[in-house]
Amino acid sequence: MCKFLGKLLFVLIFLGSAVKKIQDPTPFSNLLIDRYERFQNLATHYNMESLGSFISLDSLKIQANQINTVVGIGQIVISLGILLSVPYISLFFGLFLISTIVIIHNPLYFEDRDMFFSELGHMVLEIGMIGITFMFAANEAHEHGNEGKKKKKKGKGKEKSGKNEEGKKEKKKKNEDGKKIKKDETNDGGKKKKKKEEGEDAGKKKKKN
Repeated sequence: MCKFLGKLLFVLIFLGSAVKKIQDPTPFSNLLIDRYERFQNLATHYNMESLGSFISLDSLKIQANQINTVVGIGQIVISLGILLSVPYISLFFGLFLISTIVIIHNPLYFEDRDMFFSELGHMVLEIGMIGITFMFAANEAHEHGNEGKKKKKKGKGKEKSGKNEEGKKEKKKKNEDGKKIKKDETNDGGKKKKKKEEGEDAGKKKKKN
């Protein structure tokens, strides 16, 4: 129960953001356009123009609303996956948060001291959330592995019990066969003894005559 509650409280952050993005993507689109332009300028400053040009700014301005809507739907799907303990799905949130740090909440965009520390606070918070996504992924993988081991052990237990039952049946059959053979030998011995006695009696009678 505590584990599920922890997951629910974690994904509520993303679910709230996702609903806002889907209902009204314009504020997020304006933020994305502004920060992406700053990202391109920063990439140019550090001689990494190719890194900042994988999406053109003009194309982003046209598609920003659609991108935010798709991101909102993705956040809802991943949140449900985390609640249902789907293995490794929380890592998608980790990738999303890394891209958010690099493009949106990057303190290097600002020379102003207040803005720098404001974005730095966002960055530290998101790094902590990335750590939580890794913990969820590791925990889900561990649980998934334990379930597989339990099934394997259960299968081995059934196989072992089946072999034991077969062994018991074979042993029982051997005992029954042994008893039958012994009984037959006893009966045969009795018959031979009886015949021998009858033969001796007949010989004695002949002598008397």
